[in-house]
Amino acid sequence: MSEMRHRQNLLNAGRRELYGLGLVVLLVLGNPTQIQAQFGVRQDIVSMYLFNGQDEASFRKQLESRSMLRVSQLAEVTELDEPTLEKINLAVRGDLNRFYRCIATVREATKDYDMQNQEEMQKAWQEIMPLQQRIAAGVLEEEKSLFKKVIESSLSEEQTAAYQGYLAERERAKSMAILKMSLAEMERSIPLLAKQRTALVEKLMSKKFPSQIPQGYEAYVGFIMMTKLVDADLEPILDRQQLTAFRKLITQYEAYGNAVKW
Repeated sequence: MSEMRHRQNLLNAGRRELYGLGLVVLLVLGNPTQIQAQFGVRQDIVSMYLFNGQDEASFRKQLESRSMLRVSQLAEVTELDEPTLEKINLAVRGDLNRFYRCIATVREATKDYDMQNQEEMQKAWQEIMPLQQRIAAGVLEEEKSLFKKVIESSLSEEQTAAYQGYLAERERAKSMAILKMSLAEMERSIPLLAKQRTALVEKLMSKKFPSQIPQGYEAYVGFIMMTKLVDADLEPILDRQQLTAFRKLITQYEAYGNAVKW
């Protein structure tokens, strides 16, 4: 694969990734009756807490669309041949079907729980939370996924390097998008000069990004990362008044850092 062609493939895949990039807003687990009224139909516990009120068909369609996007990006970046692409598609289908069976198991375990009983709802959440975490981390990205096993056994060293390079660029773009959104939110109370904003983004991008973000925390990751900045990082960027306001603002996010994996 020529260097120029590889770069173009990387750019094309990255553009589609950025176009489709969306941050999940925190789902506040409210009163089940209110949630049912909002969606106009009675929702079971799995629909409310795992599908965010969608029906399962819509949830599956979204999950499968994201999975197929990942495969198409892999195919473009590494120029997969048809037999390898077919193997990967079968692996993806196997991973998704295994995940759907886990959903069915949780639905069966929680089907008789009373939504008005707080103790039973707590038990239900303990059943559903691991599935939420798997969705947040990526069903295809799990250590024992068939998708990963087929990639490891099928790609050449050159293809693996190309794909790893693409993933690194993808994560950097995602991190940058999250940080810029967080800074825009922060500037509602702490206005920054353009050079301050640029310097703050560069400083944050030099720090370690969380390796796993629980569902519902995505919108807070930028602020969680800001809690890791020390005075030595901030004093060359912010004036004294800004630094005081910054410390006061991010104090409320310090406890959130325990929820993510670094």
